[in-house]
Amino acid sequence: MEANLYLDNVEVFDISRFNVRLGQTFRIVLDETAKWFADNDSVLSITPDEDGLGATITATAEGECEIQLQRSNRSVQLAIPINVFAVTAATLGLKAGEPELK
Repeated sequence: MEANLYLDNVEVFDISRFNVRLGQTFRIVLDETAKWFADNDSVLSITPDEDGLGATITATAEGECEIQLQRSNRSVQLAIPINVFAVTAATLGLKAGEPELK
């Protein structure tokens, strides 16, 4: 099974693992139908297509989540680990010198 990742301006083919920024919405599209399962529901919001070939996913919280794509008998065809991160400023880059009297 092959899973392809689609973002607004990026297409990545045959993914096996990736990191995504908090708040990002993306799609994963498969080359065959599967049942979608995630082991950490607070990290990703997954809306599978009715045909099981794709899903629209939003990164809703920081953390790690694994999406499993399962056959009808619940055996795992593909597992995709996903890490959701938030970008926070470590510093504002400001520098101050000694105070000067005016």
